[in-house]
Amino acid sequence: MGMFDTINLICPHCGSPTGIQTKSGICQLNVWWLDDAPLNAVRGIQGQSECKGCGQKFHVGLQTVAHAMVGGETYKTNTAGDRVGYSRVYQTLTKIDINQKAPEDDDDYPE
Repeated sequence: MGMFDTINLICPHCGSPTGIQTKSGICQLNVWWLDDAPLNAVRGIQGQSECKGCGQKFHVGLQTVAHAMVGGETYKTNTAGDRVGYSRVYQTLTKIDINQKAPEDDDDYPE
């Protein structure tokens, strides 16, 4: 039996909680709500999903909306104390959309 994690979210059709298994991330049988799940685990639930309560299909999409520098630059120096490089730390801001229909292919979803 393979390991996975579960991400709970609210179905856009019926409003009930539903869990989606993901095999991306650490996969140690963790259960998260979407708001608390690590992004690497959320990436595994992108695409079409189905509510376990009402059986309706819905779409989970991720979109990078911004990169923001957090903290300042860290300078690298050589033994003489001269600056020879630097590094910056960026945080990626990701928008998560949960829709009743996939934006790119409405034909796969029954009306």
